Amino acid sequence: MAQAGEQAAAGLARLPSELFDKILLDVDTVRDLARFIVTARFVYRRFSIQRRAVLFCVLQNELGPVLADARFLLVFPYSDPRADKAAYIEWLRLMAFVYHEMLRDGNARSSMPVRGSDALPSLKELTGLCHTLYKINFLADMYVTARLALFDLAGGAGTPATTPLSPLERRRLVRAFYRRQIMSNAWAATRRPHSGWSHEDMAAISNSSTHQGEQLGLFGTLEPWELQHIDHVDFFVTRLCFTLVHYSPRTPDGAPAILPRQFDDLIAHQHHLVQYLQTHRRLAEMAVHDLPTGREAARSAHLWDEYVNVYQMIPLKCAWQGAQAHDFANPIRDKWQRDGLVVPYVGDGLDLVPYGWLDALRGRYFNQFGECLHTISWLPPWQSDRQSVQQRKTLSLWTHAGFSLWDRKRVEALKELPMFEPVYTGWVFSRLVEES
Repeated sequence: MAQAGEQAAAGLARLPSELFDKILLDVDTVRDLARFIVTARFVYRRFSIQRRAVLFCVLQNELGPVLADARFLLVFPYSDPRADKAAYIEWLRLMAFVYHEMLRDGNARSSMPVRGSDALPSLKELTGLCHTLYKINFLADMYVTARLALFDLAGGAGTPATTPLSPLERRRLVRAFYRRQIMSNAWAATRRPHSGWSHEDMAAISNSSTHQGEQLGLFGTLEPWELQHIDHVDFFVTRLCFTLVHYSPRTPDGAPAILPRQFDDLIAHQHHLVQYLQTHRRLAEMAVHDLPTGREAARSAHLWDEYVNVYQMIPLKCAWQGAQAHDFANPIRDKWQRDGLVVPYVGDGLDLVPYGWLDALRGRYFNQFGECLHTISWLPPWQSDRQSVQQRKTLSLWTHAGFSLWDRKRVEALKELPMFEPVYTGWVFSRLVEES
């Protein structure tokens, strides 16, 4: 075996440099590139000569349009609303413009070849992108492990429910983790004196229409299903952090060894969370093992208010969405929602409406997400009350499983499992349809 490897390496070494460069540029992931360049001295030497071009191409190969989110996160640090509120809002508005331009440019150029050194980011930026991607991939791997374990527990072994993720599913998931950190940096929960928000906060972060003369907010160009992806991974990160508290050693007085302030850093900064998980591997294994069961919340419910509620991602919450709908109406989306616009499923794609989202809504357009899926805001109160208990349970199951992140084949396989019986087609609007 070793002799065969040496022969293969010798064969590669005899290739013309242009052809070998093409092999380097075609590597699918940064992780594979890191493994490849340490296989032989000549491989690393050739990589070193073309370092910037190779890193950028491989990042494009792995991330595609998601590279725009990755590059934006690199220039968008954690905010500080305390120091100067006006400056904070102005900073968010400026960065919203930058983000929208990067998203537009990233979608347009993701499949274009790199031409010339002028198109290449600096080595410092590329190194930063690789370091962040490593952390994002670490969390994405944990998410996949926990979710596939849940699907296996539900009886999905040997079905498409538990097959490895497709490249498209992986990109959806990775992009959701990038965007969750962007949202965390914008909201900056750990630097706010309280969990409330201002009109200016909402405009700068979430406004999705310019009809009142307002600038689009940081997440103003995202569709509700894209925000749902962020909500899916926030649900996971929140419960992962909380499970770490549950399993952490206790101090002499019985309190968790993870103090609230340390918890704040874990839930707000993904790089801190990764560092903690890698340092406390046994604790991380216990947490991920318990996540599919949901036991951690029941066992430590008394700690939820102290740890989680103080630093929740408020722009994902229903109260924020309701206030946004009132203060920053989006005439086009609001009309689609009122008229019951049906959005067709046209296939699986990164920027197409995911099947899991359309299936939950029976294709009907809905301009809210997350918590708001268990209540229909325009229904009479008595009708909403009838929905709330069962809808909340179903929503928790649907969110926990990450339904809108998956391709159609996995969603249909999950719906065959007894655990997901409540997640039938159109469950969000079921009572609205029955009453109409």
